[in-house]
Amino acid sequence: MKRMKLNFFKIIFSLFIFSISVLKINSELSTIRLSKVLQTISNESILKIFSLFLVGALGIFILCLYDFALIRKLKTMKISKIKLLKISWIANSFNAVLGFGGIFGASVRYNFYKNYIDQSRVNQLKKAISLLLISSISGVGVLSAMVLLNVFPESHLLEGNDTIKIGLIVSGCLLPLYIGYISIKPPLPAARWLGLQFTIVSTIDYLTSGIVMYVAFRFLNLQVQFVDMESIFILATIAGIISMVPGGFGAFDVIFLLGATQELQIDKEAVLMALILYRLAYYFIPLLFGLLFSVSEVQMLISQKISNNQFTILTKEFTTVVFSITQAQMKQIGRTLSTAIFLFCSLTFLFDSCILFFEYAYMGMKSAFFIAPIYVCLSILLLTDVVGIYKGAIDTWKMLRFKLMLLALCQFYLFWEDQSLTALLLTTVLFVDTLFYRRWLEVEVIKQSVLEKLIWTLACLYVFDSLTEIFPILPRQSFFILSGTTLLLLLLSGLWSVIHRRRKRKSLKLDLKLLDDAEYRNFLEQNGGNHLAHLGFLKENRVAWWEDVAVIYQENNHYLFILGDPVGKQEAIFPFLKTLVSKANQLGKRIVFYQASTQYLSFYNDLNCEFFKLGEEAVIDLSEFSLSGKKKRGFRATLNQMEKLGYTFEIIEPTIVSESSESVGSISSEFSPTSQLSHDRELLSELKEVSDQWLRSKNEMTFSVGRFEKEYLNCAAVGIIRNQEQKIVGFVSMMPTYTNETISVDLIRWSISEEVAMMDALYLYSILWAKEQGYQKFNLGMAPFSSTYKNTINLENTFIYSVYNNTQYLYSFKGLRKYKEKYKPQWAAKYLVYENKTWVLKNLYACYKLIHSK
Repeated sequence: MKRMKLNFFKIIFSLFIFSISVLKINSELSTIRLSKVLQTISNESILKIFSLFLVGALGIFILCLYDFALIRKLKTMKISKIKLLKISWIANSFNAVLGFGGIFGASVRYNFYKNYIDQSRVNQLKKAISLLLISSISGVGVLSAMVLLNVFPESHLLEGNDTIKIGLIVSGCLLPLYIGYISIKPPLPAARWLGLQFTIVSTIDYLTSGIVMYVAFRFLNLQVQFVDMESIFILATIAGIISMVPGGFGAFDVIFLLGATQELQIDKEAVLMALILYRLAYYFIPLLFGLLFSVSEVQMLISQKISNNQFTILTKEFTTVVFSITQAQMKQIGRTLSTAIFLFCSLTFLFDSCILFFEYAYMGMKSAFFIAPIYVCLSILLLTDVVGIYKGAIDTWKMLRFKLMLLALCQFYLFWEDQSLTALLLTTVLFVDTLFYRRWLEVEVIKQSVLEKLIWTLACLYVFDSLTEIFPILPRQSFFILSGTTLLLLLLSGLWSVIHRRRKRKSLKLDLKLLDDAEYRNFLEQNGGNHLAHLGFLKENRVAWWEDVAVIYQENNHYLFILGDPVGKQEAIFPFLKTLVSKANQLGKRIVFYQASTQYLSFYNDLNCEFFKLGEEAVIDLSEFSLSGKKKRGFRATLNQMEKLGYTFEIIEPTIVSESSESVGSISSEFSPTSQLSHDRELLSELKEVSDQWLRSKNEMTFSVGRFEKEYLNCAAVGIIRNQEQKIVGFVSMMPTYTNETISVDLIRWSISEEVAMMDALYLYSILWAKEQGYQKFNLGMAPFSSTYKNTINLENTFIYSVYNNTQYLYSFKGLRKYKEKYKPQWAAKYLVYENKTWVLKNLYACYKLIHSK
């Protein structure tokens, strides 16, 4: 319903602008008769007439560059250049006159080119044509920027015409944002610069159309400077685009007529004659040829559709192309436009508010003394909100209404003083824009970014600079009161913004069902797990469940950390990952998958994530592991020494304890939700003593590695080594994967007073026990930052490779891999998966802080 109303208002607005323009043009054209136009043309030489229409045709030919760029990037089957020029001419000449947002020309291109590409690349064709559709007006932004930079002189038409002035500034400012966006996040990653190429063609197109207008003046023997005329032409083009009338008919002509008569001092009749010649040369004559070219092509297309029983109206079929721009991209385009508008208006408000300081100092405007500090603070708050507007933060948009209402009150009060209505009107426009914000929202609240802090700092410096300029004029007491009030309000508003944001983000948590230990154990028994699944029993870790898929995670104010890969039903994994990423985006948190395997990398890639190789995991094939052979004599020596010195090893399984009774036996498949696993208290006390000795006051780690928690150790078997006095001097906690194939170990700790190779012994005893139990593989854990090859493909990898090779005192990454190599394992890569818009080192540091949190 809302969309229908919006479309209705668009149509009414376009018709209103068009009607006014037609009435204006009609009153002027009444002085010119068609016979006079024909007479003017016939009085000129054939060569001169041919030159005029040749330049017009050249403008249409230049538009064929769109198609050449499109075809080259899509690598279609061979199309003859004559055929390509014909289709391009048809599309461009009809677009110029009929408009419809370029849909007619896009329909022609889609229906023609799809026959020359593989069916697997049709979606790429749709995206490329959609990109062409948007980029075709980006050339106006280039020319607008040239006007703003005085490459073309600024026209007097801008004086008193705020609509065109805003359109000029917005189109000029949006250009770098648009080019940056399509370059950083290209719709077609394989053709990153295609959008930029389309923008260059669009710029050449609008320059060429200006040349056609210039040639029309010279045809009438009117002497004008091209740069002066082009400036007026650009403003008229912007007016035509704002009017949303096909071809800019009416609005373009009126604005150009006014500019040419006032600034170029050309007779009104001569300007109208030039406009008619321009329309003939650039629009109607090419359209006539386009109709002739289209006869054979359209007939062939329609006959093919009828023969295949697929005939539909071309524009209806092409809606698939228009909607190939995903909903997220459309939202981003809407947010980008809103950001540009809010940025322009907030800067206007800031400059306007600082002018109040001067009005108070020079003109004695007393109201400015009270209003200026409030106005300044609100303007800066609004200026920093552009980041939240761009990212679609719900909290930002909700607070905008309150800030805009306060701004409107300040501006309404000032209106009675100086009768300036511009700022009040801009605020009203922004307030109306907030009524439609819901269609663009994606995030609850965003993290306070460096960009916001930079904007805040620069804005405050600008305010302080304005205050210093009035220091010599104001009495010292008045100056200190004014500047002190402003500084205090800026400080309070800044603190309020930071505290409000942090409290809001702290309250946001992942909205998924959480499994307790009993529910999670039952889930793993039914669905199986992976090498990290057992870490879900750690106290700090949480287990989220969604449609038969579970994942281990932790979160803070800024990140959602996922440990390993999800476990559960395979067909539900990808929908679950999409849900997880979507919820993280809604919370304004960056999602990081730590130690992801290669199994689901294609899923992560489809979710637009980046990968960084964390290291490699050592996995022993137990079917091939033995202690025989010369290379294993070190292992045999270790075990022989342990046996000779009287050390013994045993595995102790936890028992199931019911809430209403004592121990009821060993672990079974029937695990009641009212029961829990437990080791003997005396055993845990001895293990705690060994663990404390091993730690030597160091802090425990968490998340991706186990820590000494009684509840955690109770969840699995423990392997212990006793000395001759039957005292426990080392232990290892088993880490089941809840499959019959693989097992791993987690905590490996021993008394530092023992002088034997306790670590080797614990590993060897555990490996031999796992082999006896029928397991096929034994996981030795990951060797961080290690790889089977030297990876220096970029700066990050070069840095990590250097750390891996050259650090020994803090942590010997290379030594750890060398130690595990002696067990002759197979190596499996583990990855850090993160959002593509974030920096890998920042994500690594966030994971490091989480794992080493106290």
